[in-house]
Amino acid sequence: MTCRAVALLHGKVSPVEPSAVDELIRDEGTSVWLDIEDPVDADLDLLRDEFGFHELSLEDARRREQRPKVDEYPGYYFIVLYAASCGADGGVLTHEIHCFWGKN
Repeated sequence: MTCRAVALLHGKVSPVEPSAVDELIRDEGTSVWLDIEDPVDADLDLLRDEFGFHELSLEDARRREQRPKVDEYPGYYFIVLYAASCGADGGVLTHEIHCFWGKN
């Protein structure tokens, strides 16, 4: 699991503790980016506690092999998309990406 959080505070990008996100997102002038790779239950608990995300979107974040989609929830969107990259053998690899997108 990799979890990184950064915030754009007064024009400067700064690392922040993930547990401080709930305080930062109250300020609409602060942008917050939380990057979680291969989430485990504790990561999803953090998303629930810090952002207040709906249980259905958290359940979707846990599951893989979903179709691309955009689901609207109060105050944010849950998005599933795919990115592509070149494999070592020259083939195309796809990467499933799940996003929670809010105003800041």
